[in-house]
Amino acid sequence: MAQKSPPRSPTGRQVFILGTTFRIPYSISYPWVKQFGRFAVVGLGNALVDFVVYIALTRGLAWWQEHFLLANAVAFLLANINSFIWNRWWTFAARQGSPLRQYGEFLGVSLVYLFFIQLGLWLAVAGLGWYDLWAKVAVIGLGMLLYFIVLRRWVFWGKTRPRPVV
Repeated sequence: MAQKSPPRSPTGRQVFILGTTFRIPYSISYPWVKQFGRFAVVGLGNALVDFVVYIALTRGLAWWQEHFLLANAVAFLLANINSFIWNRWWTFAARQGSPLRQYGEFLGVSLVYLFFIQLGLWLAVAGLGWYDLWAKVAVIGLGMLLYFIVLRRWVFWGKTRPRPVV
Protein backbone atom coordinates (compact mmCIF):
# COMPACT_ATOMS: atom_id res chain seq x y z
CA MET A 1 0.00 0.00 0.00
CA ALA A 2 1.45 3.38 -1.02
CA GLN A 3 1.91 6.03 1.64
CA LYS A 4 0.06 9.28 1.22
CA SER A 5 2.37 12.29 1.07
CA PRO A 6 1.81 14.94 3.74
CA PRO A 7 0.08 18.19 2.77
CA ARG A 8 2.14 21.21 1.69
CA SER A 9 2.78 23.81 4.32
CA PRO A 10 2.91 27.54 3.47
CA THR A 11 6.14 27.85 5.50
CA GLY A 12 8.01 24.85 4.21
CA ARG A 13 8.04 21.44 2.61
CA GLN A 14 6.89 18.56 4.77
CA VAL A 15 8.60 15.19 4.55
CA PHE A 16 7.41 11.94 6.08
CA ILE A 17 10.22 9.82 7.54
CA LEU A 18 9.68 6.71 9.69
CA GLY A 19 6.16 7.67 10.65
CA THR A 20 7.04 11.25 11.58
CA THR A 21 6.39 14.43 9.61
CA PHE A 22 9.19 16.99 9.47
CA ARG A 23 8.98 20.51 8.06
CA ILE A 24 11.92 21.65 5.94
CA PRO A 25 12.03 25.42 5.32
CA TYR A 26 11.74 26.44 1.67
CA SER A 27 15.00 28.37 1.94
CA ILE A 28 16.88 25.06 1.94
CA SER A 29 15.59 24.36 -1.55
CA TYR A 30 17.22 27.52 -2.95
CA PRO A 31 20.32 26.60 -5.01
CA TRP A 32 22.62 29.04 -3.21
CA VAL A 33 21.79 27.46 0.17
CA LYS A 34 22.82 24.04 -1.11
CA GLN A 35 25.92 25.57 -2.68
CA PHE A 36 26.83 27.28 0.58
CA GLY A 37 26.44 23.96 2.40
CA ARG A 38 28.78 22.31 -0.09
CA PHE A 39 31.12 25.30 0.14
CA ALA A 40 31.22 24.86 3.93
CA VAL A 41 32.04 21.15 3.61
CA VAL A 42 34.81 21.91 1.09
CA GLY A 43 35.97 24.73 3.37
CA LEU A 44 36.30 22.34 6.31
CA GLY A 45 38.46 20.05 4.17
CA ASN A 46 40.56 22.99 3.05
CA ALA A 47 40.88 24.23 6.63
CA LEU A 48 42.17 20.77 7.55
CA VAL A 49 44.80 20.91 4.78
CA ASP A 50 45.66 24.50 5.77
CA PHE A 51 46.02 23.73 9.48
CA VAL A 52 47.96 20.48 8.99
CA VAL A 53 50.52 22.24 6.76
CA TYR A 54 50.65 25.31 9.03
CA ILE A 55 51.12 23.24 12.20
CA ALA A 56 53.71 20.99 10.52
CA LEU A 57 55.71 24.07 9.49
CA THR A 58 55.38 26.22 12.61
CA ARG A 59 55.67 23.43 15.15
CA GLY A 60 58.17 21.31 13.25
CA LEU A 61 60.86 23.85 12.37
CA ALA A 62 61.99 26.79 14.49
CA TRP A 63 62.54 29.10 11.50
CA TRP A 64 58.85 28.86 10.51
CA GLN A 65 57.76 29.74 14.05
CA GLU A 66 59.28 33.18 13.64
CA HIS A 67 57.90 33.50 10.10
CA PHE A 68 54.34 32.41 10.84
CA LEU A 69 52.88 34.70 8.14
CA LEU A 70 54.98 33.01 5.46
CA ALA A 71 53.97 29.61 6.84
CA ASN A 72 50.35 30.73 6.67
CA ALA A 73 50.74 31.79 3.03
CA VAL A 74 52.31 28.44 2.05
CA ALA A 75 49.58 26.49 3.87
CA PHE A 76 46.87 28.68 2.32
CA LEU A 77 48.18 28.24 -1.22
CA LEU A 78 48.37 24.45 -0.90
CA ALA A 79 44.83 24.36 0.47
CA ASN A 80 43.82 26.72 -2.35
CA ILE A 81 44.60 24.13 -5.03
CA ASN A 82 42.46 21.59 -3.18
CA SER A 83 39.73 24.23 -2.80
CA PHE A 84 39.65 25.04 -6.51
CA ILE A 85 39.31 21.41 -7.55
CA TRP A 86 36.45 20.67 -5.14
CA ASN A 87 34.65 23.97 -5.69
CA ARG A 88 34.86 23.68 -9.48
CA TRP A 89 33.68 20.09 -9.66
CA TRP A 90 31.30 19.77 -6.73
CA THR A 91 30.21 23.04 -5.09
CA PHE A 92 29.51 25.08 -8.23
CA ALA A 93 29.64 22.25 -10.82
CA ALA A 94 31.37 24.69 -13.20
CA ARG A 95 32.97 22.20 -15.54
CA GLN A 96 32.61 24.31 -18.69
CA GLY A 97 35.30 26.67 -19.85
CA SER A 98 39.01 26.68 -19.38
CA PRO A 99 40.13 25.35 -15.99
CA LEU A 100 43.31 27.43 -16.25
CA ARG A 101 41.35 30.65 -16.78
CA GLN A 102 39.02 29.73 -13.93
CA TYR A 103 41.94 28.94 -11.66
CA GLY A 104 43.51 32.30 -12.55
CA GLU A 105 40.32 34.08 -11.47
CA PHE A 106 40.01 31.82 -8.42
CA LEU A 107 43.62 32.45 -7.43
CA GLY A 108 43.17 36.21 -7.91
CA VAL A 109 40.16 36.25 -5.55
CA SER A 110 41.99 33.93 -3.16
CA LEU A 111 45.07 36.17 -3.02
CA VAL A 112 42.89 39.14 -2.06
CA TYR A 113 41.28 36.93 0.58
CA LEU A 114 44.76 35.83 1.71
CA PHE A 115 45.81 39.47 2.09
CA PHE A 116 42.94 40.07 4.52
CA ILE A 117 43.68 36.81 6.36
CA GLN A 118 47.33 37.80 6.69
CA LEU A 119 46.40 41.26 7.92
CA GLY A 120 43.91 39.86 10.43
CA LEU A 121 46.35 37.18 11.60
CA TRP A 122 49.14 39.72 12.04
CA LEU A 123 46.86 42.11 13.95
CA ALA A 124 45.54 39.34 16.19
CA VAL A 125 48.91 37.73 16.95
CA ALA A 126 51.37 40.63 16.90
CA GLY A 127 48.97 43.37 17.96
CA LEU A 128 46.58 41.66 20.38
CA GLY A 129 48.82 38.81 21.52
CA TRP A 130 46.37 36.06 20.53
CA TYR A 131 47.47 32.46 20.17
CA ASP A 132 48.13 31.95 16.44
CA LEU A 133 45.83 28.96 15.91
CA TRP A 134 42.84 30.71 17.53
CA ALA A 135 43.57 33.80 15.47
CA LYS A 136 43.56 31.70 12.27
CA VAL A 137 40.18 30.20 13.14
CA ALA A 138 38.67 33.62 13.89
CA VAL A 139 40.01 35.32 10.77
CA ILE A 140 39.04 32.48 8.41
CA GLY A 141 35.57 32.31 9.95
CA LEU A 142 34.99 36.02 9.46
CA GLY A 143 35.92 35.93 5.78
CA MET A 144 34.15 32.73 4.73
CA LEU A 145 30.76 34.18 3.76
CA LEU A 146 32.25 37.06 1.79
CA TYR A 147 34.63 34.65 0.03
CA PHE A 148 31.67 32.43 -0.97
CA ILE A 149 29.72 35.39 -2.37
CA VAL A 150 32.64 36.63 -4.46
CA LEU A 151 33.42 33.15 -5.82
CA ARG A 152 29.77 32.51 -6.66
CA ARG A 153 29.23 35.89 -8.33
CA TRP A 154 32.54 36.34 -10.14
CA VAL A 155 34.54 33.14 -10.64
CA PHE A 156 31.82 30.51 -11.04
CA TRP A 157 28.85 32.66 -12.16
CA GLY A 158 26.61 31.19 -14.82
CA LYS A 159 28.82 28.15 -15.09
CA THR A 160 26.72 25.86 -12.94
CA ARG A 161 25.00 23.02 -14.68
CA PRO A 162 21.37 23.63 -15.64
CA ARG A 163 18.69 22.23 -13.36
CA PRO A 164 17.23 18.98 -14.72
CA VAL A 165 13.73 19.19 -16.11
CA VAL A 166 11.48 16.77 -14.26
